Amino acid sequence: MRGDPSYGPIPGDVLNLVGGRTALVTFSHVSYRSAHIADMAQISEIAHGAGALALWDLSHSAGSVPVALNADGADLAVGCTYKYLNGGSGAPAFMYARADLQDQLSQPIWGWPGRRNPFEMDHGYDPAHVALAHPDAKRLCADLIDVGVIPDFRRPDVIRFGLSPLTTRFVDVWDGVEALRTLLSR
Repeated sequence: MRGDPSYGPIPGDVLNLVGGRTALVTFSHVSYRSAHIADMAQISEIAHGAGALALWDLSHSAGSVPVALNADGADLAVGCTYKYLNGGSGAPAFMYARADLQDQLSQPIWGWPGRRNPFEMDHGYDPAHVALAHPDAKRLCADLIDVGVIPDFRRPDVIRFGLSPLTTRFVDVWDGVEALRTLLSR
């Protein structure tokens, strides 16, 4: 090792550490302390040679340096948008999974507000997005958009509201329902 691991990983160090019992190799692509850019292609190749997956943290890469996940052999990646993508505090994170891994993976953390009965705190996930069926749903969606409420229209007759706890305030929900009520009372 170089002596200061905060500098960032180099392929030779990784090669000396992985083996047949290694299941996952994970590093930050760009070191926040030193700005070192890890050699994603070589380190991913070393991980694969040991039979492991390569997971990369792109929190200090996304928006600041080019990233080529497929070309560089990344299996998985995570990151945030609040730094160099200028999302600010509370900005959403993201995840990448190589296409051939997607059918093998499952999401263990589902959106709590999207649960059918969120206050029962049950195991598992029984989804229940906010949706209303109406014979004139397509027109109602267009009218809602005209007054600043952005729903989704789902064929044949569904108005769906995707509520995100990160960006939706109580007053936004109230105003959206009130706008729909006004349109329905016409």
